Amino acid sequence: MQERQDNRTRWVEAIQQTNIPVRLINGVSDPISGQDMADRYQVIIPNPDVVELKNIGRFPLVEAPEAVLKYYLEFVRG
Repeated sequence: MQERQDNRTRWVEAIQQTNIPVRLINGVSDPISGQDMADRYQVIIPNPDVVELKNIGRFPLVEAPEAVLKYYLEFVRG
């Protein structure tokens, strides 16, 4: 994906340097941005907050809306 290559440094640095709390809610069964991406995120992001949704793929908001809402509200209220 050319866009990812072209923008990688800018995107990664932005999330590494943000002062805004961030939570990644990830469908780890996604073959493109699933478990491998979640694992890499946890290596390169300081103090990562990651929720890994097992057996969920590319569209967590559609595939597991209740779980996404639960973890989102937990994050917002936290």
